[in-house]
Amino acid sequence: MGKKIIKEQLNEGFATEEGRKLDEIANLLEYDDFHEFIGDNPGCYSAITEWIDEIFGEQLGYEYLEPESLENLNLHRAADITRDMRSEEDNI
Repeated sequence: MGKKIIKEQLNEGFATEEGRKLDEIANLLEYDDFHEFIGDNPGCYSAITEWIDEIFGEQLGYEYLEPESLENLNLHRAADITRDMRSEEDNI
């Protein structure tokens, strides 16, 4: 199977046009796909996780996930929210 066909099959996994565009941008930068781009550019990963933590931190914090697991994913705000909730429950 050719590289183009495989890439087209991988792109089918993106649910949106925006996701496919991110893959195209990565290709312009000579990466095979966006996943490779993120893996090779830790600043991109940090920017994405900071944005997720800012926008979805409260939601993730209320999921009762382990704070350490959230911190391992660079979701520090969510981890702090979880700790605060557990602390409040312990004081009730």
